[in-house]
Amino acid sequence: MIKITNKTHYALRFLIHVAEVYPGGHLSIAEVASKENISEKFLESIVSQLKSKGLVRAKRGAGGGYLLSLPPSHISLFQVIEAVESETPGMSDEATSDTHTAYIIRNQIAELDKIMTQYLKSRTLADLQQEYDQLQAGQMFYI
Repeated sequence: MIKITNKTHYALRFLIHVAEVYPGGHLSIAEVASKENISEKFLESIVSQLKSKGLVRAKRGAGGGYLLSLPPSHISLFQVIEAVESETPGMSDEATSDTHTAYIIRNQIAELDKIMTQYLKSRTLADLQQEYDQLQAGQMFYI
């Protein structure tokens, strides 16, 4: 089953901010950590994982920071989960019983996992950025 931990939440929050300044801008970890009230040290380790998977790159020097390696529309939520979570998204093999009921449950969970994976692959950082922009502009209302 796909697990979404704080690492994924923080990675996405970081990436939304970096997407805001795409294509020419960059942000430091300290800037985003401050805006999002996230531990800078923890965010550094997450950004390191994002960098190693090619989702962000560093701009060195004075005023340096991080920028997206790809357009926001080319970074899926699934890619972000894959980059920062220790387990690859997908079906867990925890249930190993050979009973008929276990088989039925495994099939249902596998189907749910497939649907979630397809959804996460279809949603991009650009989608999140658009939602963020709408919230910032005060255009999104909840009843």
